Amino acid sequence: MAAVTSISYLFQQHEARITAALDGFDRGLEMIARGLQDALIDLPNWEPVAGQLMLRQIVHLQSQLRGQLTALGYDDLVQRFMQNGYDASVVFSKTIFKALGKSELILSPMRQDVLAQLRQYDYTPFQDFGNRAIQQISKELVLNAVGGKKRSQVIKDLKANLDVTWSQAQQMADTALRSFDRTVQQQTSEEAGIRRWRYWGPDDKVTREWCHEHVGKEYSLAEIRKMNNGSKRYGDVMRYGGGPRCRHTWLPIAEVNPDDQAESS
Repeated sequence: MAAVTSISYLFQQHEARITAALDGFDRGLEMIARGLQDALIDLPNWEPVAGQLMLRQIVHLQSQLRGQLTALGYDDLVQRFMQNGYDASVVFSKTIFKALGKSELILSPMRQDVLAQLRQYDYTPFQDFGNRAIQQISKELVLNAVGGKKRSQVIKDLKANLDVTWSQAQQMADTALRSFDRTVQQQTSEEAGIRRWRYWGPDDKVTREWCHEHVGKEYSLAEIRKMNNGSKRYGDVMRYGGGPRCRHTWLPIAEVNPDDQAESS
């Protein structure tokens, strides 16, 4: 029981670090969004022009906006988020080895090439979100210059679209970091010979029904692999828990050595 309590406490501390990394990303993203929205107000009020000239202006504007996004710190924010969150998961996996009494395995954690591939898989969508924001701005400006859409309506629509885009980026960051963390911890636990896990995390008014049904219960790896939370894209419960932005994780249950149990009694 002491081992389980200790591991639970370690996971609580680790969850606090994950939450801090996600909160920092959200705050940084909100600041960047405000900076982009302020930049929209300063954009020139284009008059209708010939197609080729408009095309050159749009290409130039997209380049300027990409530079603006970089200047506002979007790329740096993503890099810091992945360093603070993803690196912490790898370090924590070694802590779990110690807590499980498997210190000899610390020298052979998940393969570095696998970790690098997982990180790159998650990093690429962040670049797509930045480009999506720029494309949306350009589209609205084309409608303004070619279709005669009022500038005030252009700015209003852009703010609404950017809010949606950044909200999706926040959800993606939360889901990606937690799924990476669960993957690393699961691989670590399997390497350490863990055969059972407890579904661990909060059970409150915002807890999903699927999570509410399973939180606090113990399962074997075979049982977990048969589970599905009902999501087509995030149905792998070992990796995604109850779905996008799930706050729960799989707590490894350390088996008590019979010899140690006899000594303690």
